[in-house]
Amino acid sequence: MTRYHHNNNTENESYDDSNDVQEGFVEDALNGLFSPVQKLFRSAVKGITDVIDGIDDMIQNFIQIVCFFKTVPKRFRNLEAGFDNIFKGIEKEFTALGFAFQMGFDSITDMVAYIAEFVNTYIQCGVKFASNFIGCIPFYLLDIVGFVLYLPVQILLWIFSEILSIDLYPTEEKIWNSIGWINSMFFSLTGFHFRHYPKTVREDCYMCKRLKTEAVVRQAEETDRVFSEDIPCQFDAATAQLKKGAQQINEVFAYPRARNSSEVS
Repeated sequence: MTRYHHNNNTENESYDDSNDVQEGFVEDALNGLFSPVQKLFRSAVKGITDVIDGIDDMIQNFIQIVCFFKTVPKRFRNLEAGFDNIFKGIEKEFTALGFAFQMGFDSITDMVAYIAEFVNTYIQCGVKFASNFIGCIPFYLLDIVGFVLYLPVQILLWIFSEILSIDLYPTEEKIWNSIGWINSMFFSLTGFHFRHYPKTVREDCYMCKRLKTEAVVRQAEETDRVFSEDIPCQFDAATAQLKKGAQQINEVFAYPRARNSSEVS
């Protein structure tokens, strides 16, 4: 009985394998039959999709062409405005060049005049002091003596200020102001000064009209400002108009849309 049962199981297993083979054969047959149909269907779908995409591209191109023709008036206005701005910009460039040349020439001329006046006045003062030197020697010697006599006072003021922390310089200034006031009263009564030399001595030995260095420095700064700021500003308006004209010319060939000439900056 045991052997018979084993044989039955074997026969059943063989029967199951044959079913699998039959099912695989049917599946392969169906795939072979429908595969060309599937390929044909996919090819047809792709062709239809390509046609639809082509139609869509054609519609988009047509819309762009329509937009292009609708903006033709704007393009002509941009063309006209562009050339107008370019020619006006060139005109402004030449005008600015003339102004810049005039400004630069005037500024350099002023600078040369200041330097010449500076050198001339210092030469004149040198000649004046050299010619009056002999007559001024006594007054220069008195200045030296006065400086030496007043030096101990200066030393004491420095010691009080730096070592003892007592500032006596304001007191010194008040004393000299009082001496000046007394000198003014004395001069009004007698016509003489006791605080300083007579006017003729001061003019011959100490005073000389000359152009100060600060004036030359100020003029140098003014010349620098003219060349670094004023002259470039003369060309700013012309440059801006030339750039605007160039942008308007570019707008003529803008695709598919173009702005109004007034919108271009």
